[in-house]
Amino acid sequence: MNLDTGFDAVELEKALNQGAPNAVECAPGWVRLRGVVVPGQATETRPKKHEAAIEESRVALARLRQRGLRICILVRWPADWRRVYLPADLRAAFENGRKLAVSYADFVDAWEIDNEPDLGFVPESAERYAAYLKATYLGLKTGAAEVHQKVAGVEKAQISSQPPLVVMGALGLPPGPWLERFAENDAFSYTDAFNYHYYGYADDFSAVYRQQERAVAELTQVSTSAIGSPKVEDLRPQGFQKKLLPIFLTEIGYGMLGKEARDTKDGRLRQWRWFKSVGQQASDLRIEAPMAFYLQPYLEYGINEYGLTTDISRKPDGGSAKTAKQTGAAVAEVMAPRNLKPKESFVGRITYNPHDFGANAAEPWMETIGKGFGRNAVTPALAQWMGLGAVSKAHGAKSRSWTVTVSAPSPVVIDFIEGEGLSFVKRYNGSFVTSKEPIAAPAGSKPTQSTDQQPRTSDQPLLAAPPRSEEFMIHVRMSNGNLYEVYPTRKAAETWERYLEPTGNFTMSFYGRAELPWRFSDNMPASLVIVMYPKSLPATYEFRGAQLIALGENPKTGTERLKHESWRYGRGKLVLYNFSEKPISGRLRLPEGVMDQSEKGAERDSRPALTLAAGERREIEVAVKVPADGFGRIDAPVQLEPNDPAVPFSRLVASFMPDIAGMKVESVAGFSQQKVEEEKARTEHSNYQLVRDRWRALEEAPMAPSVGVSRLGAFAQEGAKVEETADGFAITVTSIPPGKPQRVEVEIPWPDGVEFGREQFLSLEYRLRQ
Repeated sequence: MNLDTGFDAVELEKALNQGAPNAVECAPGWVRLRGVVVPGQATETRPKKHEAAIEESRVALARLRQRGLRICILVRWPADWRRVYLPADLRAAFENGRKLAVSYADFVDAWEIDNEPDLGFVPESAERYAAYLKATYLGLKTGAAEVHQKVAGVEKAQISSQPPLVVMGALGLPPGPWLERFAENDAFSYTDAFNYHYYGYADDFSAVYRQQERAVAELTQVSTSAIGSPKVEDLRPQGFQKKLLPIFLTEIGYGMLGKEARDTKDGRLRQWRWFKSVGQQASDLRIEAPMAFYLQPYLEYGINEYGLTTDISRKPDGGSAKTAKQTGAAVAEVMAPRNLKPKESFVGRITYNPHDFGANAAEPWMETIGKGFGRNAVTPALAQWMGLGAVSKAHGAKSRSWTVTVSAPSPVVIDFIEGEGLSFVKRYNGSFVTSKEPIAAPAGSKPTQSTDQQPRTSDQPLLAAPPRSEEFMIHVRMSNGNLYEVYPTRKAAETWERYLEPTGNFTMSFYGRAELPWRFSDNMPASLVIVMYPKSLPATYEFRGAQLIALGENPKTGTERLKHESWRYGRGKLVLYNFSEKPISGRLRLPEGVMDQSEKGAERDSRPALTLAAGERREIEVAVKVPADGFGRIDAPVQLEPNDPAVPFSRLVASFMPDIAGMKVESVAGFSQQKVEEEKARTEHSNYQLVRDRWRALEEAPMAPSVGVSRLGAFAQEGAKVEETADGFAITVTSIPPGKPQRVEVEIPWPDGVEFGREQFLSLEYRLRQ
């Protein structure tokens, strides 16, 4: 089946038993389930006593496996992911994993450890997620070993012959800075598969796959270097191993079906074409676990329909209706493949025939259209997807894995908890160091809140309607068509706000091309792209002061000569865990700028010796200081080097930056100082020509030159109008291009010959004209 079901095991089993005799047949394949009851945790979906709920889930999992399904369970930490999310004590994560495995490992094929950690679902850093993944991985492996010891010599009819895979949380974006930091923290040693999500253009699916493959190959090669070790001979070859990573895509979704279009033939056929193309590419690439998003009807934010089934009890206008049983209508969408006679359906009154799918006669997969899946009915996209999966399995195509070289997983996990003077910002992939004075007081154990969050303040009324704001993003298009962004989306409101992002923050975006090389720094900018997501029309966005800038003075060498006021200070805690059953002794290598102050605030040896007892959690207070005169990311690798050569090294890599507030600003290049000469652009290579002539995907809305914007040479999609202002430009959006991603783009050619240098900033101001 290869589906992200949105169900847990009990719900999916019930859904598969509903709708007979018109129910869809359950083909073998992967299914993604949303969690199971964990011993000791409360649950809203399963109010029964834990023992009864666990047994109910086990029975459902066994029945699903009897149907030939392979089970991937999404494991999410039971906390509010919109603020601090991951546990401060990773022993809880280890124990959570162990309990899950003890309860279910004999009926599970893979555990997926959280969702899109590179985006907002995990607000903490890549290194903190890596530490959480490591603890959960070790707990799941420990619990699975206990299960297989218990069932030795017992009948294993439905029991997995191998322990379940432990799979990293899927990337929400193509490869970028987050994945680089993930790899630097040896996290590939603690995943049994590579996992990412795909929501881009169908034309780019295979290219994004190749980008991910290239990135993983490069990053796992880099990760075998001895971080923080001055000599190559410090490496322990026996500590590294080659492993195979099967490829998981636990969400593959079409995000271009609007609320109204979901009840039209044209809309559902567009969804079908996308899944047909992507499904064929996934089959050709021999991906192990490609899972279509989303089995149930799902209108995200009331705008985009991702569902691959339709609700038979809903009218096209969203009102209630009699059930299909009461009206005599069996399904929501009807296929009349053989006689081509139209047959009225209940939702949207859509009829299909083979000609709609480019066929002269019915094909086997078409018979699935309109069949029941739970209380819903199968769309053409889902029918095609399941048909392609069945063909691939019938041909016996073996999935293809990637070979990587990684360090052996260590039982010692290193985590870092911020304290006073440190402020982590997710999109910067590091912590700002803010204090102008050394901080003598011990850091608290409570993690600080990400500055990406905007908590309510006391002067904000609880009942007053908030002022209008509309979302947008700034992208950079490269000469090869690649599109890069800095997540998250921004909200333009009435007051002017500042956009300030360095090169190191940009990562690949969907809805662009997907050419190699994958790193932002290895590509040449061709345009500035404004991507708008207005929910209320018309909407006018204003921008001013678009330019490249440098902050601060050039970084100085010889930091030992810097004066006291030329530093920024912070504190935090290194937290070490020994998840093995024996003591581990070694030395903790600390980088320059990170000092052990666990004893009365005094600086200590940069390579302190320590012994961790079995199961111990050890906190080490550290002080952080960085030069403050210029902006720069300072990587801080921490490494535990065990005395026993049989125990692998443990690593943590974080980044620190001086607070940029008040730094000197130097302008490098502006976007409103060029004049486009149309005749020159037609005959000579220029960014204007690249933007005008570049290849576009089938689902991509066309662009046309804007009239009267000679300083910018802007291009705009239908529904957007660009006007020049005294110090910038304004964009008025009056409509969204139909049948495309639910957004509007304006593209401004990049100044010719201007590079976006390392740690330079893209700076501009924005607001929404009220």
